[in-house]
Amino acid sequence: MLGLRLWIRRRIAVLLFMAMVFEVAGQTAGKTDSGAHPVSVAQLIASTKEYDGKTLTIQGEAIGDVMTRGDHAWVNILGDGVAIGVWMTDKQASQIHELGRYGSTGDILQVSGIFHRACPDHGGEADIHATTVQVLHQGSKNAIGIKPGRLAAGLGLCVSGGLLALFWRRRERKNMSS
Repeated sequence: MLGLRLWIRRRIAVLLFMAMVFEVAGQTAGKTDSGAHPVSVAQLIASTKEYDGKTLTIQGEAIGDVMTRGDHAWVNILGDGVAIGVWMTDKQASQIHELGRYGSTGDILQVSGIFHRACPDHGGEADIHATTVQVLHQGSKNAIGIKPGRLAAGLGLCVSGGLLALFWRRRERKNMSS
């Protein structure tokens, strides 16, 4: 009987230890290295009240331009079809080599920082004040090719429009002289 109790206590101790390990693993799985909660940009914009003043992490493509303001810069981050402005230091912004726009894909960034639903420092706009910025993937230039079918269609439309304009003008002149 004593052996059975010892066996049961050991099993309970092992189960409690495993439960603690899984609990700690579950708590750290939802966080990044900086301790910030990962959030999609679309989720952030849809739930601004919930995240206001909280430290969080977003991922997305750097788009537009790096807009330098003194020793800081604005960078827009596009994720899930939605963009948000990120306020970061010049040093953090200098990591960005390619910005998304027509003809190029921007660097994919992971940004951790404090989200402001209505930032008092920046005119009441929603933004993130970055604490860490990491480039996950380098962007690239995209080859913009001219498709022969579209080129032919465009030229055909131009010629047709020119001919219609000449025809219209002749017709107007005939009507005026009659």
